[in-house]
Amino acid sequence: MMKHLALLPAVLAMGLLAAPAQADSFSVDFGPVSSDVNGVDFTFNLVVPTVIIGDGTLTLTLDGDFNTSSEYADVILDGLLIGRILDDDTGNDPFNFANGDDPDASSSAGDPDTGSATISNAILAPRIADGLLVLQINTSSTVNFSTTTVSGTLSFKTVPEPTCLALLCGALGTILLRRRRRTAA
Repeated sequence: MMKHLALLPAVLAMGLLAAPAQADSFSVDFGPVSSDVNGVDFTFNLVVPTVIIGDGTLTLTLDGDFNTSSEYADVILDGLLIGRILDDDTGNDPFNFANGDDPDASSSAGDPDTGSATISNAILAPRIADGLLVLQINTSSTVNFSTTTVSGTLSFKTVPEPTCLALLCGALGTILLRRRRRTAA
């Protein structure tokens, strides 16, 4: 028994000195989608991990008919409006489109606009807790989707397996197994 207890500090040191687990990266792509009807609402049901570390990044690419201030899209995550994009108002959304949300700079089909937004953990974490995130891109009625497509990516860091705990449990299991074999012999 004392021999086994003498090994315990070494086993604990191995577990504590093990390299900490790195967070795993997760991303899910959606689209491209288009339609032949004006003012389409696109819904993407994204299957996602249920626990994340830190904030997430939502990247959208829209190609086509967003060339006046009456042509825009609302971005909604599980019922929460994230912002209205490509409406000539950078103050109502967190996206960083290169044209500064200016629809006049957003040209027609063939010249896509891409913007990213940081979605805070406080907003994202409760919405992914069930493993499903509903993303909606709702366009204004004047957006002509015969020439417009929507696509994007959602990415974030997920909680890794606690490797230190796994090492510690494995080492303790080995000690107990050896002890059991010796007492049986």
